[in-house]
Order: sequence, then structure tokens, then C-alpha cells
Amino acid sequence: MIEKLGYIPRKTAIVHQLEGDVSYVDSRVIIGDILLPERFQGTLDKRTRKYDGLQEAVDNKELFLRGKINYESGVQWFGLVTDKFQELRIGEIDSEIQGRLRVPGMTRLARTKDRFLVNYPLDFIDGETELHLSFDSGEFGLYGGNGQTAIRIGYSVTDGKNWLNFHNPNLFGQRIIHRWDEADIPSTLDAILGAREDVKALVQRQRDSRMSSAEFEAYFSNMKGLKAKTLFREIAGSFDNASRYDLATMISNASSERAESTQLRLESAAANFLLGDKNDI
Repeated sequence: MIEKLGYIPRKTAIVHQLEGDVSYVDSRVIIGDILLPERFQGTLDKRTRKYDGLQEAVDNKELFLRGKINYESGVQWFGLVTDKFQELRIGEIDSEIQGRLRVPGMTRLARTKDRFLVNYPLDFIDGETELHLSFDSGEFGLYGGNGQTAIRIGYSVTDGKNWLNFHNPNLFGQRIIHRWDEADIPSTLDAILGAREDVKALVQRQRDSRMSSAEFEAYFSNMKGLKAKTLFREIAGSFDNASRYDLATMISNASSERAESTQLRLESAAANFLLGDKNDI
């Protein structure tokens, strides 16, 4: 179950440099005294493809495992990165946002993936629906990131119970913060905040955009992901005619009964559904 916190949580990752002799056990790679988790083999190949062999790469390139304490199995490694990796600049983003909005953030924490979303209230769209600026830390954001997922900034809409998370990178005409050398924090925030009134207007329009059950089924017929498809099918049998906004809220409400990571995926799916066929706001 996703928790609500009045602060942004942070923990320190365990960082181990991969160095020493490379050896193999069957198809498993050992570097020094570390048996590399199988799920990192593809990442290791990608990080070392410019070298003639893995031993040469280990001798000449800085590679690090990132992990956390798992009290059942010692260390749980969750990331394989190079010396180019930078931890997510969560504190800097929070400071930039609060410098513009001067409102405290509220955090929604999904512990199973050490992921969280921070929401900053902006405006009421109507008497019960509120617009928030928000950012999603991605998986293992609690530990500064895993090198695979990164912070995405956008908007969230809530009625106090259900959430729709608009973190689609195509929404705002500018790359969402992913690599620090491609988008600086202030300009990214300014670009996203510039879409504030458009997002509010979109939600209002979609309150009046109605769908039949057949139209709703046609929307998700080609959707990937069995869990999402099953949930959408359940909803399709529960109405005859409803607004896009009400249907998006139904999706979000039903997602709260799922696992945390599934819930967050479906909250984003609900927001994407609300967008309709639009590629931008």
C-alpha cells in the first residue's frame, strides 16, 4: 500500500567497485569476489562493448554495483553503473520547485521498489479536483537511483483519494529531466509550469467528453500488459455511458487494490487515457 509522508525520504546506497580478475561459473560472471547478478549481464555487455574483452574493460573502466541491505539475503544489488553516473538531484529539484511555488510537498512512497512521487498543490480545477506539480523518482529513487530509471516531472490530478499522474515525456514539448547534460532543472521546470493552464483546461474538457462501453473496449483492445487489460475489461462491464474523466478516476480507484508498482503504472495509464488521442496538451 502506498504511504503518504510529509517529507522526502532518502537513504544511502551501498556502492561497490567491480575490480579484479574476471572468471566464470557456467554462464555466470565473477568479477573479483562478486558473483554478478544474472539480470545485469545485458547491462554489463552494453557498458563494456567498446573493449576487446571483459577483463580489459574491468581493468580500464570504472564499474560500480549499487545496492541496499536485504536482511534476508545480505546485499540486494539493484544497479550497475559507470563513473559517469550521478545520483538523482532530488534536493535540488525540490528547492527549485519550492522557490517557484512556495508550497510544501507531500510524498507518496512505494516501498517495494523504493520509489516515490512528490506532489506540490497548485490550483483547484473545481470544488473537489486539485492540480499538483509532481515528480516521480523512478525505481530505487529512495537510494538516489539505479542508472536505469530517472526522475520524470509533470502533473498529478487528485480528488483527495484517486490520482492521475501525467508524467509522459511527450506532453510538454521538452525532454523531461533524465540526463543532466541534456536538460537543466530550471528550464525544464519553467517549460512544464508553462503548461499549467492547458492541463487544467484539458481535465475540464474531458469531463464533457463521453464514451460508450464499446468505445472504451476499443481503446484498450491493443493495450499491452495483462494486468492493465484485465482491469480495463472489468471497468468496461460496469457502465453504459461515462465521461473520460470519470472513467480515468475509475481506473485509478481500481488500481489502489493492486500492488504498489502496478498501482503507479495504472495511475499513469489513467492519465494517458484522459489525454485521448492527443500527442500534446
